[in-house]
Amino acid sequence: MSFHDNGLVGPAAWVSTLGGAAVASTLGTGRRALEFGHFRFPGKPTTFAAPRLDRHYLSITFDGPTEVERDLDGRRATAAFVPGQCLIMGAGRENRWSWSRPTEELHFYLCPDHLDAMAESAGASSASLVERFAFSDATLARLAAAILGELGRGPLERLWLDAAAQMLAAHLLRHHCERPAEAPARGGLSGAQLRRVADFVAAHLDDDIGLDDLAREAGTSRFHFARMFRRSTGETAHRWLVARRLEAAKVLLRATDKPIAAVAADTGFASQSHFGEAFRRATGETPGAWRRRVRGA
Repeated sequence: MSFHDNGLVGPAAWVSTLGGAAVASTLGTGRRALEFGHFRFPGKPTTFAAPRLDRHYLSITFDGPTEVERDLDGRRATAAFVPGQCLIMGAGRENRWSWSRPTEELHFYLCPDHLDAMAESAGASSASLVERFAFSDATLARLAAAILGELGRGPLERLWLDAAAQMLAAHLLRHHCERPAEAPARGGLSGAQLRRVADFVAAHLDDDIGLDDLAREAGTSRFHFARMFRRSTGETAHRWLVARRLEAAKVLLRATDKPIAAVAADTGFASQSHFGEAFRRATGETPGAWRRRVRGA
């Protein structure tokens, strides 16, 4: 299904129809492969029709129990949702809903084209998503917890969002598609590819770097880059990028008198607080304390 099919609405409009109030979300910040949000919904005990959605939709319930009725293209199902339970609905479905009491949920919205492209890179023509209702999935629960933690820290880095989309799509292909497909094993990146990636990062450290940017420098698809990069370096592209940013920040802290906020901006961190948290996790010190110590001040 095309991302641009007529008659479909985006996640923000769909959530609004359901009466959702955002606690925190990425909706409305630009079209990305994956968007998500933490929402609260009032009870809707009377069945009502929602518009067709242009994304694959997954949710995890935080509050319950809640009796939910779902009707997809005339096929009805009812279940009592308790905290931790999930549901999956494919893009483009006629959907009708009711639920017995207020609820709180984390939603994932994944572009169908992204899932299809990843399936194609793994040797399948497309991804046939299995729609599920009131089920548990420990991997989705861990991803939800990680997303909630990141949402609470402020703006999300583009590469972090790309990595989350990659992880979710890979999990869906393995566990929630009719013909799960594992990407074929590939060798790691060559030394020349890694050097091109490192040179690009050094030259664009203060930019919002995404997975597409790094894959382009390596001359491979984004769907293979993350796996090949990890095989070559032993770490994810996001963790490696944060380490490069921190190395550059240490140079500025030691050699200049730039304010901490300016150091954060120059090395590509989304905010001073994000920089401070990453620096403390890596060193056990705040940037200011580290600067004073290494300068002997």
